[in-house]
Amino acid sequence: MPGIEDLIKQKKFKNDYQKGMISLLYVVNQINDHQAEFFKPHKLSKQQYNVLRILIGQFPHACNINTIKKRMLDKNSDVSRIVNRLCKTNLITVTICKKDRRAVDIIINNNGIKVLNTIDEDIEKIEKPLMALDDKEINHLNGLLEKIIIKLNKKK
Repeated sequence: MPGIEDLIKQKKFKNDYQKGMISLLYVVNQINDHQAEFFKPHKLSKQQYNVLRILIGQFPHACNINTIKKRMLDKNSDVSRIVNRLCKTNLITVTICKKDRRAVDIIINNNGIKVLNTIDEDIEKIEKPLMALDDKEINHLNGLLEKIIIKLNKKK
C-alpha cells in the first residue's frame, strides 16, 4: 500500500509534524470526497446533513440560525443559505419567531425526519474509511484527536 510520500510524490518532509499535518489534510480531503458521494443520492450536502442532525437533536423544539451556526462542524458554512435550501426542498419549516420578529424559528419537518431515517439505515457506509482501524486503534485515534481539539479550542 502506498504511503503519503508516494501518494503526493514527496520524498521527504521537514519533520514528523509536517508529515502528520499533510497526512491529516490528505485524509480529511479523502473523507470529504467519500461523504459527498454518500450524500449525493439523498440530494444533500454534508453541511445540509449537519443542519438536519442539529435540528433533529432539538426536535420538537425550534432552533435559530445562531444556535445552528455554533453547533456546525464546518464553521465556515453559510447557515442562512443552507437553511433556505433545506426549506425549498421541504425538509425543514421556517417561521417568524413570536418572541423576536427579526428572527426565525427553524424546525425539522416530517420530510426531513424521513430523509434522516433513510440515511441512518446506511450510515455505516460513511464510517467505512475508519473501519481500517480495529477497536484499540480507533480508541487511540479518538484520544489523539480529542487532544488536538482541546489544544485548538484553548486558543479561543
